[in-house]
Amino acid sequence: MSDLYSPPPNLLAVFNSLPGAYLLLSRDLIMEAVSDAYLEATLTKREDLVGHHIFELFPDNPEAPEAKGKTNVRASLEQVIATGKPHELARQQYDVPDPEKAGHFVERHWLTRNIPVLDAQGQVYQIIHSVVNVTAAVLAEKKLSQSESREKAAHAQADLQEQQLHNILMQAPALICIFQGPEHVFKFVNPPYQQLVGERPLVGKPIAEVMPELVGQPIFGLLHKVYRTGETYYANEMLVQLDHENTGQELGENYYNFIYQATRNLAGEVDGIIVFAYEVTAQVAARRQVDISRQEVQTLNKELQAINEELQVTNQELTSTNQKLEKAQHALKQLNQVLEARVDDRTLALHAALQKTELQREQLREQQNKLQLILGQVPAAIATLEGPEHRYNFFNDPYLALSGDRAQLGLTVTEVFPELAEQGFVSLLDQVYATGFPFVGTEKSLRLYDPNTGKLKQRYVDFVYQPLRNDFGQIQGILAFIVDVTEKVEARQQAAALQAELIANAQKLIQERETFYQVFELTPAAICIQRGPEHRYEYVNAAYQAFFPGRELLGRTVAEALPETVPAGFAGLLNKVYQTGETYFGQEAPLLLEQPDGKPPREMYFTFTYQAYRENGQIVGISTFAYDVTQQVQMRQQQEAQQKQLQVLFEQAPVAIAVLRNPEYVIEVANPLVAALWGRIPEQVLGKALLEALPEVRDQGFKELLDEVVRTGTPFVANEVTAMLPRNGQLEKIYLNFVYQPLQDEQGQVMSVAAVATDVSEQVKARQASEASTQQLRLITDSLPVLIGYLDQEEKYRFANKAYESWFHQKPEDLLNRPVRQVVGETAYRGVKQYIDRALKGERLDFEATMPYREGFTKHIRTSYVPDLQNEKVVGFYTLVQDITDQVEARRIVEASERKATALAENLLTANQELQEANQQLVRVNVDLDNFIYTASHDLKAPILNIEGLMEALSDQLPPDSLQTEDVPYTLHLIQDSVQRFKRTIDHLTEITKLQKENKAEVTPVDLAAIISDVQLDLATLIQTTQAQIEVDVRNCPTIRFSAKNLRSIIYNLLSNAIKYHSPKRTPLIQIYCTGTAEYQVLTVADNGLGMDLSGKNKLFTMFKRLHNHVEGSGIGLYMVKKIIENAGGKIEVTSNVEEGSTFQVYFRR
Repeated sequence: MSDLYSPPPNLLAVFNSLPGAYLLLSRDLIMEAVSDAYLEATLTKREDLVGHHIFELFPDNPEAPEAKGKTNVRASLEQVIATGKPHELARQQYDVPDPEKAGHFVERHWLTRNIPVLDAQGQVYQIIHSVVNVTAAVLAEKKLSQSESREKAAHAQADLQEQQLHNILMQAPALICIFQGPEHVFKFVNPPYQQLVGERPLVGKPIAEVMPELVGQPIFGLLHKVYRTGETYYANEMLVQLDHENTGQELGENYYNFIYQATRNLAGEVDGIIVFAYEVTAQVAARRQVDISRQEVQTLNKELQAINEELQVTNQELTSTNQKLEKAQHALKQLNQVLEARVDDRTLALHAALQKTELQREQLREQQNKLQLILGQVPAAIATLEGPEHRYNFFNDPYLALSGDRAQLGLTVTEVFPELAEQGFVSLLDQVYATGFPFVGTEKSLRLYDPNTGKLKQRYVDFVYQPLRNDFGQIQGILAFIVDVTEKVEARQQAAALQAELIANAQKLIQERETFYQVFELTPAAICIQRGPEHRYEYVNAAYQAFFPGRELLGRTVAEALPETVPAGFAGLLNKVYQTGETYFGQEAPLLLEQPDGKPPREMYFTFTYQAYRENGQIVGISTFAYDVTQQVQMRQQQEAQQKQLQVLFEQAPVAIAVLRNPEYVIEVANPLVAALWGRIPEQVLGKALLEALPEVRDQGFKELLDEVVRTGTPFVANEVTAMLPRNGQLEKIYLNFVYQPLQDEQGQVMSVAAVATDVSEQVKARQASEASTQQLRLITDSLPVLIGYLDQEEKYRFANKAYESWFHQKPEDLLNRPVRQVVGETAYRGVKQYIDRALKGERLDFEATMPYREGFTKHIRTSYVPDLQNEKVVGFYTLVQDITDQVEARRIVEASERKATALAENLLTANQELQEANQQLVRVNVDLDNFIYTASHDLKAPILNIEGLMEALSDQLPPDSLQTEDVPYTLHLIQDSVQRFKRTIDHLTEITKLQKENKAEVTPVDLAAIISDVQLDLATLIQTTQAQIEVDVRNCPTIRFSAKNLRSIIYNLLSNAIKYHSPKRTPLIQIYCTGTAEYQVLTVADNGLGMDLSGKNKLFTMFKRLHNHVEGSGIGLYMVKKIIENAGGKIEVTSNVEEGSTFQVYFRR
């Protein structure tokens, strides 16, 4: 492996954030840098790629040997190395390893461009490997192709199914037609249906027009109802009268079983009716003939019974006659001839009656045989069942076949059809037999035993159970009339399914066609179709036309419409694709387009595809898909230029810069300044995690700040943050201004954080020293009756004590940064300008002057200018101004008054000496101002203690007599009290000074409840003495981000004040609770104490101000609380009522 070229770390960050998928390769094809987009597209991690050979980690997919991705990419890279020129590959399949499944690959298709990076000698020393993931487009093309194939197959299948359905419907023995629309226009009619009306044309006409004879019959009303409601209608043996012969005379009387079923469109709306019918006129006639025959048999039986009764009467009469003959033989003889004649007549009548009866019986037998013959020939299964057990006393051959040859006379239905008992048919027979009401079933589903398979088989039947009655109207059996409609039902079901499928396929084709058309118009891609070898525009979408505004394209050849494409090579590419059929992929191809109205040509860049367009397997044109990538190319060119600028910028940056990669904050970039800031060199930190490289910052809060930046995605800006970093072999506090800037990927995820920092330690320390000095100076000088100020080289005030306010009626802080000329006035300024110039040159001056500051305000002053030298350079000077107006005026009075001259002279001499001493003292104070401030806050304690000790010694040494007088003890008491007050004042000033120094105290999450508990322990004696009740509820704020020491001071002051200033009239009750807002955590301390008159509210938080004097206090507690919370960006508010209590609310910024 050759030595790797390591790009500067700053450029790596830029390269990683490039919007495209890029690899930076060495001549040996070692991956040196990888863009984030490339990692995402290839499902890889940067640490797994950098430093490895490209083909080591991206082998060929053995499952797709035809792709040859590795071979083609290698050849392209070798060509770039050999020629030093960019090379583009045609769209290439090159699958990438699946990180989730070892040994598996994820399909990827790429547009690849390899660009050489040349050195000063023009030799290739690096290659930029650029890829565009077009997998989605390729898969979409495949899906479209497959969809087109499926569409063609669906078309063919639909056509076949439509033809098959048409053949089935045409050959079906049933009467079938399809109506369309609310007028019931015949859309389809099969031959059996057409035969109903002979040659009468039906298709395309409404039924009311072609079958007017149906007026007054139920048909039209039923059709309207089905179309309106969508509910299927079943008709059983309905009489329909039609002019079958089209004679216009007598209508036929035919009976039909039929179904009217609504058809629906894709929206679910009824758009027609399908009719499935068959004629049952023969069955109806047969059933009616059976009924007539039964009635005739019943009539004959009645006549035979009457004849038998007449014969019985005749026999009785003969018996009576014989008896009479035996009693009266003589009468018989006389009447013998008459009787014989009567006997002969009766005998002849009897023989005739017997012959007639026999003839009637013979006719009945013939009728029964004829009925059985008719029932046997009826194309329906018929049986008669006798008695409540439903025993067979007749069945025809279709019924025998329906039973699978199991039916036998005398057997019950349950014995012949045991499988029907559990299906409810025997219960129906029982119901008919019991009620006498017939039962009609239409397309009833049942499962019958199949002797061929030995299993139950699904069948559908139309049937009637008709009760049979004797002469007395009593039910003696049931007529079962059954028609097997299994084939009809299954055919209808198949027809319905086929129809639904046909409709769905048709709608799908329509939708896909519409989608295809709309995609071309709505797609952001520019699409055109050019036909013929001359490439004549046949179709362009709006996006394509927008590329060439004002040019007429349709019907013209490419050379005619876009002549500039010919020298640019596009026409040649079209010719090649047309001749070879090979698809061409263009990537960021430039084209210089002529512009109208004399405007300069416009350079555009296009990424496009030329694909051969075939009809019947022959190339007839070319389809073009193109995108305008001009903006992307120009942006990339700008980025490349910016990259070069960034390289120089990072190297020469006057600030410390580092880039830390999430989540361990590995240091990816560290320029020399940041390494020096950390007390190291870049080689010691690069590639290491932050806490590994800089263990000393572990507990300094920087990692937590980085975590927050990564979590929120929001930059963090901080000024003058303290850090403990190594200096000269030991940790030293330094001050930093820095920014943590999140670096996000395309998905908005924070991948790294850029840190830009500046060491401001010297500035901060200088300012802190100045602030401390200024504060101490103000505390001291405000109590002096001398105007003390400080002017810088620009003659602007940097300091002014309180004495200035009485002269110029402006607060000292309002004078800061203002030129002395504006403050004292033009006239006064001219009088001292020469002294100012001399002081700024380093000369120490003492002088007196009369200063007309403004009209009606003139002062006589004695002034000292003391230059401020720093590093042997004058940066400004102190000015001490003493008002000697009274002395001057007094001197004038003395001079005018001879009588008091001597006395006044002596007084003035004394006064002058005193003033000179005071002036000298002031000069010394100002020269050593910093020392004086230190003395005031620290060293003055020792003299005060000495004075206190001397007073005690003096008390011990005074004669006892003197202590007995009133004046001496009283004087000693006053001195001692003054000493104590002075000591407290120094302590207070020291505390205030500490407060100013602690403005930058470390902020950490502090346990609020624990702090409150500690303060209660400190105040335990006071709480017990006052019997104060304290209620604490800080569950809403378990922690507060604040300085623990300062938070304790705030709570201590507020709680101790609430207890000390309690009302003697009630038990002290203090409530401490915490709430939250969007910006603050609000700590509330409420009491029921004395309360306060807040008319002087502004004085409440003033130093040394007290509103209750009956309790010992310093007057600086609330002042310190206010300063602490305001220095941290918070605030404090108070509400109070006298004799009711006070409520303090402290707002801690989140």
